[in-house]
Formats: sequence, structure tokens, C-alpha cells
Amino acid sequence: MQSNLRANFPSLTPTAFASGNPAINLPGAPWKASTLYQAGDIVHPAAGNPSNLTFRATTSGTSGTSEPVWPTSVVGAVLGDTSIGWAVVPPWTANDVVTAALAGTSTPPSILSIDAHYNQYELESAAGDLANSGQGASNLAARILFTMGCHGGLNISDTLGAATSPTNKYLDWPELYAQKQAAMYIANTGYGYGDTASVALSERLLALFAKNLHSDSGSVGEEWVNALQQYFATAGAYDVYDEKVIEETTFYGLPFWHFSTAGTTSPSFTPLTTTPDTAAGGTQSATVAFPTGATTGTQFGLYRPTLPITSQQVTSSTAGPARGVWIRGLTSTDITNTVANIGYPTIDLSAHEPTPNVAPIFFPASPFTLERSTAFGSEHDYLNVSDQFRPSGSGNTGDQRHFTGGSFEILYSQSSDQLAPLISEVNVSKSGSQATVTARVTDDSGVDEVAALVNDGTSWRYLQLNQSPLDPTVWTGTITVATDPEVFVEATDGVNVSYSANKGENFTSTNSNTPPNGAQILLQAPVGPYSQGQVVNATYQCTTVPPQNCVGTVQTGSPIATSTPGLHTFIVTAFDGDGNVVATLQRQYAVDYPFGGFFQPVDNLPAFNVTKAGSAIPVKFSLGGNQGLNIFYNSNYPASQQISCSNTAPLDTIETTVTAGGSSLSYDPTSNQYTYVWKTNSAWANTCRALVVRTRFGTFHTANFKFK
Repeated sequence: MQSNLRANFPSLTPTAFASGNPAINLPGAPWKASTLYQAGDIVHPAAGNPSNLTFRATTSGTSGTSEPVWPTSVVGAVLGDTSIGWAVVPPWTANDVVTAALAGTSTPPSILSIDAHYNQYELESAAGDLANSGQGASNLAARILFTMGCHGGLNISDTLGAATSPTNKYLDWPELYAQKQAAMYIANTGYGYGDTASVALSERLLALFAKNLHSDSGSVGEEWVNALQQYFATAGAYDVYDEKVIEETTFYGLPFWHFSTAGTTSPSFTPLTTTPDTAAGGTQSATVAFPTGATTGTQFGLYRPTLPITSQQVTSSTAGPARGVWIRGLTSTDITNTVANIGYPTIDLSAHEPTPNVAPIFFPASPFTLERSTAFGSEHDYLNVSDQFRPSGSGNTGDQRHFTGGSFEILYSQSSDQLAPLISEVNVSKSGSQATVTARVTDDSGVDEVAALVNDGTSWRYLQLNQSPLDPTVWTGTITVATDPEVFVEATDGVNVSYSANKGENFTSTNSNTPPNGAQILLQAPVGPYSQGQVVNATYQCTTVPPQNCVGTVQTGSPIATSTPGLHTFIVTAFDGDGNVVATLQRQYAVDYPFGGFFQPVDNLPAFNVTKAGSAIPVKFSLGGNQGLNIFYNSNYPASQQISCSNTAPLDTIETTVTAGGSSLSYDPTSNQYTYVWKTNSAWANTCRALVVRTRFGTFHTANFKFK
């Protein structure tokens, strides 16, 4: 907090009260035996510190072999450690706060972050004594105040209970600062949360606000909203405590207050320029070198290891929101025999609530996440790369993997497709110096690319996997390795990216999905989706050692069921020579309505339909009869997404529009056609968009539009 504020306010006053007591508690590190300390170093007792005292070295020297006897009050003397002089660091008192801020005769500071234990009208100082809202007599007009203390922002009714028992009980802090015409006050309506070993939760949120404050030309309200958005976008493993922090931290006051001069410390960022990636279906993308321009914070999780997380902004200039992270290269180092710092809650009485014994897991399962923040119409995308804890010993001991670099391709799209490919099976096998990686990947909209990141102990290498001609869901590749490698797999449908990393442990030849007897089922068809009545023959084979019986829903080469729309299941089972099942593959395929194309006034691809933005367009199509009105995949369809305007595609002006307040669907039995009235947006003027109609069982149908 102090360093963030000092970055934007270089003339910030010294961090001490008039009494000489420090305005900031510096707990220091635990005292250690046989350690060289310099005068001014601060420590706290390594074992037992009921009075929460800290101690400053008054002389330089080497500590003894046994811990000294620490005093339990500010007037006690330190016994032992005779080569070093230690003095108690007196904690700040309630009177320090009253004198400096609440009821002092001098003008209080312009920015006040009074972080203490709170209730709605009292605060408890580091020394343990109390100040209350009734002591607030200073002129706090136009002051900025914030605190991470529990319930410091709880606003209660003045008529609740007896108003004089005790005095000032119903003059809560938000009410006091409103009466004093403070510019703003940020505080918790519930509990504030922090961590003893890192800057986390409420501490992190307010530290972000302090970093934003007067960093640019934004108002105090804008900087607060940006802090909330940044908190979420750079949290990594977001959980319920993060949700509580964002919900309970409340802004009181007028959000449009500005500083008289704009700040200049906000880091500059140049939006990324994108180009089409042909391997990803032409999706716009930009490749970034990690960790260029990144910032490092802390990823906190309850009962999880506390780890560094590095966030790098990857916002594009014009390509829309970032949707996926495709990893093309990595470098990392492993810090062995690390004791994990687990995020445990503070237990007041272990007899009532025993300290939990939760063993650490591979965390996070995926160190790579993509998040976005949106505030005031401006979007910011962040690539987050976390360290990963990998258990390797007893208790909380393990290895901490730190990613030192990488090449990440960011995919950008306005597509309504939100589902990433499903990686349902990964197999790693090794023969001599050759490792083979096989993955089974499916996606309703199709899989564009599959790759593996392979680490054989010498380096991470990128391995492109190739689609099997015998089964479109199977992808495979071979690479030379020094040892049995660890592998994780990534897949993309051109927009979304998924990872499979064996819950963070990564796959090896000993823990991956190797089938018994080397059995593998290759199912070339069915895949789907198919049109109603389409003739499709089943094609499959089973590879076992030795090859044995292979049985499907119908024999290979025979027609599959396509007579009725809906989801159908096809099963192939492989048997060994004794008739035992050694492998089974089950696949669903969709049979969709027979789509007759779009009818006038809409032209089919590749034409662009030219129309006025804001008009309502009757989009007509046939599905082979009346299929009811529940014909779309879900409530997100039909959907539209912005696309590039083609200079070569034919243009055709929409001849007919209708008057409509919103979009609607109807069926005309006379023409045997559906009409979807698409209400366009006037803000789409001078852009091109694709209207995507996805029918109930998964088939996509697209028409392009150019708006004027």
C-alpha cells in the first residue's frame, strides 16, 4: 500500500506519527539463529508472540544459537542475544490516529488509509486501544479515506436500539465521513480478508486502488472500478473469498472527484496488432513473448499453495475480445524440496475448530489462464501465468515450477461459440528415443489444431499433432526425447482453446490412458452432424495385440440410423480372444433437420447482403416441414458476429425489411418456411457481420451482411 501510494504521490509524508510511533506495522521476518543482522533490521519472535510485538536491531552483529526471551510489553527488556541490541518497536496507538486524523488541531492528510480492526463505530489500534467515531472532529472535507478493516463500512440505522448505549454506537464510520464531507470512503460491510505471508484478498484489492489512484486522468470512481476489474482479471484461481472481497468492499461518496492535475504513472500499453492464423481457420491472432511488460502478484487460494502469478496485458487494437491462448513455446525452472505456504484460515480456538490437515495438490492444474476486464466501454485482456506447486514428498514438501518465458499466441474473436474442444483421452508411449503422443479430441464446430508441449527434462518442445485418416477425433505425433517425457495437450476450434494436463501432473508413459493389450478403436464414421435421411455407412476398426473381434452398433460398411432428427449413439467394443472386453468407444452423432438454404430477401454465401443498420430483416429458411418453434440450439442462437468486409464477394441489397421492436420466429405452413425477424443494431453501421443460425442438433448455417 505504502509503495503504491508513494509511486503516485512522491511527497507523501513520513510513515510515523507525531509521537514517533510508526504509522505502518513492519512485522519483519522471524528471528533466526546464527544470522548476521544489521542495525535497523526488524524481526518478530519465531515462536510465540502473544503481544504481537516487533523488535529493531540497535546494533549490528550475529544472533546467538538459541532464541532470546522476548518481553511481552513495550517496557520489557530482551534477554539473551548479547551480541546484538534489540529494542521494542512501539506500535501505533488510538491516540496517534485521533491526533493525526480524527480530532487533531492540524490539517489532516489528504489521503488516509487507516487499517485496523473495526466495528461500525470503533477501531482498534496496533497497541490494542480503541478510538471511536465520536472523536471525529477534524475537517475531513474532500479527503480520500479507505480501509481494509472488518465492518469498517457497515452502515446501520440510527434508530436501532438505544442510541446512548454506548455513546456513538450508531454514528457509523460511513455516516461520520459523510457528515464531514469527505470525498470518498471505501470500506468493508463485512469481514476484510488478508494473508500473513502475501498481499491477498482485501489487501490486494485496496493495494490495486492505491496503485491506480492519481496514476492517470481518471476520477476516483473510475480508478475504483478499474481496481475491481483488475482484481478479478489477474486473480488466477478465483474462489468464494475473492467474491466476498469484491461484494463487501463498498465505495461511499461522489465518484466523479478528480485531482487538479492528471497523474502520469499509469503504465503505457500499445494494443496488439493481429493477423489471420490460417491453421486456426483464419481467426485473428497475435503472438506475445512472455513476460514482456508483465507484472507479478500473488495467487491465493484457501487450502491451496500461495504462489506468484504474472499478468501480461494482451488487448488487441481492433480484433475484439481475446478468446484463447495457444502455447507455442515454454521455458521453466523447478525449485525442488519447497515447503508449500498453504492458505489456512486463522483459528481462534483449535478445540472448537481443529486446524485442518489438507495435503497440497498439483496446483493450479493449468497455470495458464486468460481473463478480461471491462469498464466504461473499454476492454482489457490479461494472460495470467502462475507458478505451479507439484507435490513430491511428505507433508507440504514439493517442487515449485516457475515459468521463466514462453511464446503465446492469443486468439481474438466475436464468435458466439463459447465451448472449447473436449480432450477426452491422452496417451504417451515411448520406444527407444521416440515418444508418441496420441489424443482424442471432439468439438461440435470442428477441431482446427491439436498440439502437445513435451518436456523430457532438458527443455519444453512444441509438437504438432496430425489428424488420423482413420478417425477424425484421433490426433498423433512423434518426437525424439532424452527420457520419458511429461506432456500436456492443447486443442482449438479456431476460437476457444482447451488443455489436458492430467490434473496438473501432466501425462507420461506410466500414467496416461494406455489401453490393455494395446487396444485402440478407430471410428471414422459416424461423426456428424448429418441431414435427416442422409446415407452414411459405419466405418471402424479395432487394433489389438493380437487383433481380435470388433463389434459395433451396426457392422462396418453398413448404414447408420439417420431417419429421425436428434442425437444418436454409436458404440464399438473390442474383445480379446477369450471374449473379454478390452476397449469400448461410445460416440454421439447428430441428425439434423434438412436445411433448404436461405430464401429471399437474404442471399446465401458467398454474397454479402447490404442493408441499413437498425433495420429488421426477415430471414427465411426451410427445415423440411413444421418442426415446431424449438428449433435453435439454445437461447444464444441465432447469433451475429462482426467479420471483415470482403472486397471481392458479390453484394446484393436487401429488398425487403419489416417493422419490428425485437427479433422473433414464426412458421408459415403455406410456404413451408420459417421466418426469423432479425432486429439489427444501428451501431453496426459501416461494418460487416455474419448471422449464424445453429439448429437444434448442432448444424451451423451462415449468411453475411454489410451494413450502411
